[in-house]
Amino acid sequence: HPSSPRDGKNVSIARAEAALMTALHMDGVLAHTLAPQLKPFRHTKTKTFDLADMRRHGVVERDVSFTRLDFRHGDNYTFQPAMFDTML
Repeated sequence: HPSSPRDGKNVSIARAEAALMTALHMDGVLAHTLAPQLKPFRHTKTKTFDLADMRRHGVVERDVSFTRLDFRHGDNYTFQPAMFDTML
């Protein structure tokens, strides 16, 4: 996406808001409301975050995935093919 870094690193809140509007065709008011919710992920020095930071449990990530383990079971990030197959 043109308004987001290709490597998913150093994303500002403003860039996240622009990406919500452009890539997801989100209304500006809604994007402006949602984007600041990403502030807990920002690095103190740069005031940006990496997309990988969003996997922190309890902020955006929740234990409701059909394809990943729950937080309490360890790795809640890695895709689990067996879980996916079971879901199908």
